[in-house]
Amino acid sequence: MKYLGSALVAAVCLSWAVQPGQSYPLDYYFETKLDHVAASQDNRTFMMRYVVEDKFYNDPVNVNKSRPILFYAGNEGDIYSFYNNSGFMTKTLAEQFGALIVFAEHRYFGQSFPFDRSVAFTAPYNTYLTVENTLEDYIQLLKTVKMTWGAEDKAVIAFGGSYGGMLAAWIRMRYPAEIQGALAASAPLVYFQGAKTAASGDFSEIVTADFNNTYEDGRCAKGIKEGFTYLMDLKTRDADWAELGEVFSVCEPFKSADDIQNLYYYLGNGLNYMAMTDYPYPSSFLQPMPAWPITEACKAFADVAPQEPEPKNGSLGALSEREKTVLTALKSLSDVYFNYTNATECTNYNDTEASGSLDAEGWNVLACNQLAMPIDFGSADSMFITELFNETQYAEDCFTKYGLNPYYSWALDQFGGADFQKDFYDYSNIIFSNGELDPWRAGGVYKFVQFDLPFYVIRGGAHHLDLREPMPEDKETNVGWVRDQETQLIEQWINEYQSRVAAEKITFVQ
Repeated sequence: MKYLGSALVAAVCLSWAVQPGQSYPLDYYFETKLDHVAASQDNRTFMMRYVVEDKFYNDPVNVNKSRPILFYAGNEGDIYSFYNNSGFMTKTLAEQFGALIVFAEHRYFGQSFPFDRSVAFTAPYNTYLTVENTLEDYIQLLKTVKMTWGAEDKAVIAFGGSYGGMLAAWIRMRYPAEIQGALAASAPLVYFQGAKTAASGDFSEIVTADFNNTYEDGRCAKGIKEGFTYLMDLKTRDADWAELGEVFSVCEPFKSADDIQNLYYYLGNGLNYMAMTDYPYPSSFLQPMPAWPITEACKAFADVAPQEPEPKNGSLGALSEREKTVLTALKSLSDVYFNYTNATECTNYNDTEASGSLDAEGWNVLACNQLAMPIDFGSADSMFITELFNETQYAEDCFTKYGLNPYYSWALDQFGGADFQKDFYDYSNIIFSNGELDPWRAGGVYKFVQFDLPFYVIRGGAHHLDLREPMPEDKETNVGWVRDQETQLIEQWINEYQSRVAAEKITFVQ
């Protein structure tokens, strides 16, 4: 996304719309403190939403099962959107274990705002949107849920995808007595300043590889790079802006070079999101897309042989034939993300986020405070225009817009990860999964630490594919095998905890 006017960065999480015609579990509200961590006594509270599905937990058929709590650590979006896209947890595992399903909505998202939305993300109201407060919200909520549903002696397994996966891992790390295990899917836990394993340019390199692999000669990624190069050249060719607008069917005529730059951000972020959601079946997240959307999109360059860009370098006149060919193909390619169902009449290049239903503003606050990720775009092999993360400019933008100063190493200082193979060694019972196709794999845990911290890279998998409901098309990946391993580990953690609880009860009776 166009991140506070600086670099092209795709947001960490996808927020999905609730699907019509489907039934959903009831939501509830929990009173939580506004500030859990301040030294001074601040007794203000607000109502936080959560969702509970108890049909398997209360089913008499499951009375002899372990009946754990499977807890989703909500991230930046409406909580039902995450419920709707976590079928492995809500259906497969819930039925197998007779589990109580709990989804917690993250403060400052969905319906869980402590202040009016019109001011919530501005200073000083935004200062309570922190990871520490969020984790404590979840721990206090679980206490209430356990009492309400008579589950005080049940194991709790945390789940989450993307930023939610980070929260799932962190809540296990910080509260191991309350959380017996965690599945952290596609969680960029170490994509922070100072981490040795997360190169700042790897995100864009993975996106490029996803597009590059559709043809042996790499014509898709090369064509995209050529098209982006032409856009940069066209910033100084105002006489050609009208024709460029016709190629991209823009909603508003281009009036400045900044508008052309915004078109680049808009297109680039759309391609980032396409890479993140490159699933083997049709899906409707930020936008409706077909199965394997990158393969489908790259058909636009099937007849466009790769060659070096031929920019006109500021000279006036009509678009060259090569420019028209490449830019038309780029428009057709991007339509697979932006307009696959032909529901959009024009290109709104001012929507530089290109995120559809994504809750971006709250994430911006989190990033400007504790979770800034210094991601670079562009290299000799990248399809993106070179744009390096500017720490000084980013900090200035954060302060100007939100009154916040980024703490770039906050996550590493709190939980470790500068060298995760060393720093994470004493943690346990956390599964780290990443998709081979997912650009956020660059900031994930993808190397061996120790046996109690298993990691999996899903072949042919995109952003937290393993959390989604199992589908027949999954056979084109190895996510089925990964889910089997995850299930066995989660069952082991649950049984170990329940055995300890049973032993303690026997000891107490004696």
